[in-house]
Amino acid sequence: MSAADAAAGGNARLHELVDALYSEIDAALVAGGPGAIDPGVVRRINTVGVKLYAAQHEAGFGSDPVQPGTAVTATEVSLFCSKLLQVVNLELFELSLWRKFGTE
Repeated sequence: MSAADAAAGGNARLHELVDALYSEIDAALVAGGPGAIDPGVVRRINTVGVKLYAAQHEAGFGSDPVQPGTAVTATEVSLFCSKLLQVVNLELFELSLWRKFGTE
């Protein structure tokens, strides 16, 4: 089995797991609202998502960070980004500088 075949098989398994995760989260939200999901679970999902996105971006495989067609609002993005910046003790101004220096 080639590396590409192994990766394709692994990706198929990841797709299945992500689909199952989406279903479980949707069911929990319907049954009990946002409080029905342990905050530790949310942190683990967020952490792996941030790390995976950064690794793919740095390797040249960057893409949009959310599923196309997903109804993610500006408020949701602002809440999430603001908290991420707070967690790493980064001010919005510093982020702007980092982006500027990283693209020139």
